[in-house]
Amino acid sequence: MKNLFKLASVLLILFGIFAFGQDQKQSQENTALTRDETRLKLATVMAETKDNLSIVYSSGMTYETFRSKVLGRPGSAATQEGEVLLTNVYNYLQTGTPSSQIIKSDNGAVMSLVLAKLDKLGLSNGHALFSTGSDASKLDINFQSRQTQSKGSTIAGCKWYQLACWIDEIFGAGAAVGLIKVVLAILAK
Repeated sequence: MKNLFKLASVLLILFGIFAFGQDQKQSQENTALTRDETRLKLATVMAETKDNLSIVYSSGMTYETFRSKVLGRPGSAATQEGEVLLTNVYNYLQTGTPSSQIIKSDNGAVMSLVLAKLDKLGLSNGHALFSTGSDASKLDINFQSRQTQSKGSTIAGCKWYQLACWIDEIFGAGAAVGLIKVVLAILAK
């Protein structure tokens, strides 16, 4: 009886080690898949942001002119994350980078930081990335991408700076909250 108990204990331990190893392997595969999917979604949002802002860009335009047109005023205060996003979008527009190339190659780092900041500010406060509360109305240019115009918007009137709205528009209702949770988990590591 003692031997049977020892044998059962050893088998349970071996089974536990095997199961733990499989869980670890599965967890690593899921993390890699989640990171790849997350990068793709972040790159897609970057491409969409570039498409949205392409309406105000003209060939040869300086960054300051582009920034003033987008923000509705020269010399405005934007958060560091908002400024980096505008700089990246401007660089994509200036070099004529197609959205398909952005989706393939953008690593998602800038959009990750932007979404982490947006989470701190509150998802509905996309304007806070690019303005103070008193200047928010100057952002309400409300130009929409060709994608939304051709597909028809399922979310009434996403403004260019409402990134959570655009994420939900592209990936489905509630996608912004899920994507931000994944981004925050990845950034926490």
